[in-house]
Amino acid sequence: HLSPLVQAYNSTRHESTGQSPYRLMFGREPLLPVDVAFGINNQEKKSLTKYIEDLRTRMKTAYHLARKSADRSRVKQGKYYDLKVRGIDLHEGDRVLVKVVAFDGKHKIADKWEEEAYIVLRQPNKEVPVYVVQREDGTGKKRTLHRNLLLPIGCIDPEFQEKPISKPRANK
Repeated sequence: HLSPLVQAYNSTRHESTGQSPYRLMFGREPLLPVDVAFGINNQEKKSLTKYIEDLRTRMKTAYHLARKSADRSRVKQGKYYDLKVRGIDLHEGDRVLVKVVAFDGKHKIADKWEEEAYIVLRQPNKEVPVYVVQREDGTGKKRTLHRNLLLPIGCIDPEFQEKPISKPRANK
């Protein structure tokens, strides 16, 4: 069942590019079985030179339109993303945890954050939410990470110990 699904996907106009992948690849829309059934054939007989010139023009136009549409979509998606971002700014010296992005094996209940605390060293470019961090104990390499991969620890005392949990009383 995979081939018909791939054909349908490649023949459908994508919202972000405004073009179908088939058109971007071949410079024309695909000839579908329904087109053959109704005798619709948009292809006329041309000389090879004329066909190549027309194909080149169609490809340039399709790429130009796709690029413009993708740029508009990128701006639109960026605005929606920025509206949802609620992250606080990090400053030099802040303690953070780093998100684990590569898991080995099953990881449904694995920790999502590294156990070691990191210190924010600097933000190379104030316009971009990327920070240079290093482990709190000074070991390991400095890492440059996006803000989405950092979780501020806040003012938690490193000597903080959890109170033991009391056992529930039995019902009488």
